[in-house]
Amino acid sequence: MAESKDQIVGHGLFTSVTINPARDLSAQILAPLAVTREIQGQAIGNRLVNESLTQLAAADVQLVFVLGYPAYYTRFGFVAAGTRGLQAPYPIPPDHADAWMVHELRQGVIAAAAGTIRCCDALSHPQYWQA
Repeated sequence: MAESKDQIVGHGLFTSVTINPARDLSAQILAPLAVTREIQGQAIGNRLVNESLTQLAAADVQLVFVLGYPAYYTRFGFVAAGTRGLQAPYPIPPDHADAWMVHELRQGVIAAAAGTIRCCDALSHPQYWQA
């Protein structure tokens, strides 16, 4: 969470996910990341993502997933997940396939992981996975 002048101005939520077939991996998904419209463009989202990834790595999380804008998330080290054998909970339309991304917090984990990601019930509605 980001605060300014005693007000919440940004928030990033990470939730545990599993990979099916079962893998002995610790993984999270970022959903949602939001910054108050009036202060967007001031790097608050960047700081939220960077600090979150640092904290997740310290907590031994190995993979982080996101469905988002590639131009934004690739700057943090996210790469296309589907082409690496890590499928979203619901099919991503081909013209947006690069929006399904993963970030490896422990080197070499992506190469050993493959399967379909399963999210909590709140994120497992097909309409959330459409373009």
